Amino acid sequence: MNNFKKYFGLTIFFLLLFFLVIGFIKRGEFEKEHKIAVGFVKEISRPGSKSSGDYSILYEFYIDNRAVVNNSNYFLCNDLTYATVREILVNKSFPVAYSDGLLFRQNSLIITLKDAERFNYNFPDSLLIYDSLLSCKK
Repeated sequence: MNNFKKYFGLTIFFLLLFFLVIGFIKRGEFEKEHKIAVGFVKEISRPGSKSSGDYSILYEFYIDNRAVVNNSNYFLCNDLTYATVREILVNKSFPVAYSDGLLFRQNSLIITLKDAERFNYNFPDSLLIYDSLLSCKK
């Protein structure tokens, strides 16, 4: 019975390590091999209890006529309020980087310069105001 616990624990450890390594590999692939779609901010809400941030941006985009919904969490800064963030972002469109692999489907809203740099995306001047507000720049 003691050997069973030992081998079970080692098996769980190596499985977790395996999935962690696969996750890092897939993240790197996602940043290099992705497509861009147009996403629309549907709602601003509070983040989940296990999520970081002051608010969550719920966005939607389409791949092959199929709606994909996700969210990104951010912190309030520069005297922004929850209501102000809602007012300036809801119903606005932003680029979304996505990969539509069979096993690993990922997507990320490109709303700040940091996001654009991550995906080597040419950030348009029209989005600079959002970057300055959401990145805590004055």
